Amino acid sequence: GWRSAADVARLEERFHRLTRTLLAEQISFDFGDEQIMARRAKVREGQLVVGKMRYGTVVVPATLTIRSETLALIEAFVRRKGRVLWIGAPPRWVDAKPSDRAKQMARHCECVRTPREAARRLAGDANVRLGGRGSAHMLHQLRRDRSRHYLFLANTRASGVTCDVTVKPRGQVRQWDAHSGDVHNVPGTLANAATRFTVRLPGHGSGLFTISPSRAARRGAPVRRRRVLRRVVLPAAWDYELSEPNPLVLDQVRVQPPGRRWSGVMEALEADAWLRTGLGITPRRYHDVQPWAAPRGTATTRGVRVRYLFNVRTGAARRVGLALEHMPGLRAAQLNGHRINLKRDAGWWIDPCLRRHRVDPRWLKRGRNELAMTVDYSARSGLENMFVLSDTAVDASTRPAALIDPPAKLRIGDMTRQGMPYYGAGVTYQCDIFPKLTAGERLLLVLAKWSGACAVVYLDGCEVGTIAFQPYELELPVREGVTHKLTIEVILGRGNTLGPLHRKRDTGGGGAVTPFDFERQALDRPPHRDEYCLTPAGLLERPHLVTVG
Repeated sequence: GWRSAADVARLEERFHRLTRTLLAEQISFDFGDEQIMARRAKVREGQLVVGKMRYGTVVVPATLTIRSETLALIEAFVRRKGRVLWIGAPPRWVDAKPSDRAKQMARHCECVRTPREAARRLAGDANVRLGGRGSAHMLHQLRRDRSRHYLFLANTRASGVTCDVTVKPRGQVRQWDAHSGDVHNVPGTLANAATRFTVRLPGHGSGLFTISPSRAARRGAPVRRRRVLRRVVLPAAWDYELSEPNPLVLDQVRVQPPGRRWSGVMEALEADAWLRTGLGITPRRYHDVQPWAAPRGTATTRGVRVRYLFNVRTGAARRVGLALEHMPGLRAAQLNGHRINLKRDAGWWIDPCLRRHRVDPRWLKRGRNELAMTVDYSARSGLENMFVLSDTAVDASTRPAALIDPPAKLRIGDMTRQGMPYYGAGVTYQCDIFPKLTAGERLLLVLAKWSGACAVVYLDGCEVGTIAFQPYELELPVREGVTHKLTIEVILGRGNTLGPLHRKRDTGGGGAVTPFDFERQALDRPPHRDEYCLTPAGLLERPHLVTVG
């Protein structure tokens, strides 16, 4: 398709390179949508006006075609002495039709060959200058509202940085704490038409600053540096609770089309692709239309049999259930020969398409267990992972995975290696603390290394606050000489539950998962791994109690 064409791919890469280069050079900009500009943009007093925003410079990236409305705006902008930087050769098409109009227009603009050259020309107009060792890892946006300027700074690094900031205009700098709502004066100095101050941001942290007109930048009170007086490492093993049943992912299956032998054991998505190939059905592609929009009346193969396999090595299961994903054509299901009523369920789990079914724990047996299904299979069907939900632990190191005895305590470290490889909800760690403080001292809880969406902290059953960003710390309102119950609830993500489970995450893309990852897991054998590719979860290193003064 056009999206994978070589010339389009080159344009995409050049556009991303331009974006990265401008950001790296601390040049603030906005993206202009041609359709919005056609409706909203106009040229006034030598500036391009879009809504309430005014721009004195326009950068035109490399492109194959350009809209005539956009070109007309650029022409009017240049006539009013606006500045235009054209990167690369101007397009040979206007409105997707051959035209030399853009080429003629480019003769009246600044033409540069590379994003780096464009950045060098634009750097002299920058209203923000960042210096110091940490500046290479900082991004910013500067906005003006009447006489006040707003500067947003973001640290792209995982560790903290210190950066020197020079920003136009002169004025009093204040930092707005977007979490607490507090406002602090920031010490600074005035130089020529600019204000200088120093910023310290934690890893992946950000800061919002305002610059208001002032004849002198207040030096303010000296920054109070806290002193670390004592540090106590909390226990290695904790009492724990899970907020929902522990899932075992059923993704090891065997398939038998009518009149054929059983297949070998395969991963569920791989088995679905194998089954479709054997039945003459096009493999599922995640960029196709949604199932409800697909043409009806496709051929159906009745009586396809599927077996989901798992092991049991415990007799401790007291609460057991199944979570079955909706599958068009599913006719019957049995757990070890016991019929499951598909018309009655116990509600949904995670998503309305995953229906919970109660199971008698006595239906389980030690050794090999199987969830058997009969499906009238069509193009709208599809084998998906199913789930066993229980109050036991799970061993994912065997094939297939097994239910095992749960641990009495949860040790600090990766939960996926302690019987919860697929767990993706809340896990609560509990221990007692006995703080010893004197007048003027405060106690901080510091999470060293952990993995989750956020951590909610409780003291004696009362919520103290949430830890989500660096520095991972929270002040505890403790009383001297009193034993308190400390509870840390780590809220996990669903990646280890919903997958893809046999494909390494693209950490370079921030760990993002797209539908194409599932497609590649099913169809691309080389990247497909037999072992599970799980993300570490929970408190990975022992938390600290830090006394500061």
